[in-house]
Amino acid sequence: MKIFDKLTRLDETKRKWISITITVSITGILSLWGIYGIGEYGIALFILTPFLIGFCSTFLYGYKNKITKSEAIWIGFTTLAICTLALIVFAIEGLICIAMAAPIGILLTWIGSLIGYNLLKTTTTSTPSILLILIGIIPLTSFVENKIKPELTSVTTSIIINAKPMDVWKNVIEFPQLDKPTEFIFKTGIAYPINAKIVGSGIGSVRHCNFTTGSFVEPVTVWKEGKLLKFDVLEQPAPMKELSFWDIDAPIYTIILFQKKVYLN
Repeated sequence: MKIFDKLTRLDETKRKWISITITVSITGILSLWGIYGIGEYGIALFILTPFLIGFCSTFLYGYKNKITKSEAIWIGFTTLAICTLALIVFAIEGLICIAMAAPIGILLTWIGSLIGYNLLKTTTTSTPSILLILIGIIPLTSFVENKIKPELTSVTTSIIINAKPMDVWKNVIEFPQLDKPTEFIFKTGIAYPINAKIVGSGIGSVRHCNFTTGSFVEPVTVWKEGKLLKFDVLEQPAPMKELSFWDIDAPIYTIILFQKKVYLN
């Protein structure tokens, strides 16, 4: 292809950085489209995208040019590092999410680089087609994932409290300011409850369970004092505040509508 042939006529340094720039641009557009356009976090973002980073950068750099395996891996990891830095700089993801995704991202970028390198060694005619197919598969996978409805699972928990039902009731509908947790995990930004307040009484009242990242808004649907409290959850805060230099507003923190029941026996 002519566009790829132009790269082969560049000197090594220019070819290297143009390959990185093109790969970062492609993966950036696909990632933004998947996250903010399609609203999907899944296989396309966490599996296919890091693989594309390694494969695309290696292919563009080594197309019709001799490169070593170490050079292929180097350009893949360099591209991954720049993509990761862009996620932080443009407030798309925070440090905690990036750290959690790093092991699989590094592994798949490495695999993508090795596959790209080995394809270049055996043939250069089919590699451009494979690259274009891979680029097309990523948004297609996001669309498919977005249409798949998750299975609903009912979860029931119980806690035995040695107290009178009415004493427990008072702390179910609202509770005073809690002490700050001392565990390290909560210092990373994971949300924890502060207090709970209720506006009104009976059916139609609204309970606000306040966390460090915001409030659960819970309109009461069943009120049997001392026996049963049932409410919907219309709004929920983010599960954590990302460690970042800027405020992160990632669509992964979606609102989940559900119901909750509290029985007192």
